Amino acid sequence: MLMLVTGIRQEVKVYDLRVAIVRCGNLCEPGDFNFKRIVPETIISCIKQKSLTIRSSGKLIRDYLFIGDAVKAYILIMNKLLINKKKYVNLQCWVKI
Repeated sequence: MLMLVTGIRQEVKVYDLRVAIVRCGNLCEPGDFNFKRIVPETIISCIKQKSLTIRSSGKLIRDYLFIGDAVKAYILIMNKLLINKKKYVNLQCWVKI
């Protein structure tokens, strides 16, 4: 990954490109019917008034982002790239699971 980003950075400089490298880790959305994922499983467990199965020690940290917010962020970044050369967006919203 580091080599890929380094290669992109060099081409951005050489060709004066406007590039954003964006990664959204854990997206959640209303149409996610994989009930083994933590967000859908938690919602279904609450609806059914059942206890949630804890699968880890509780020390792991994950960030979760609603897909609509991710799309808005991508559009914002794209629009900023059209205006400015550099724009950095960093969302740090960590949840222990």
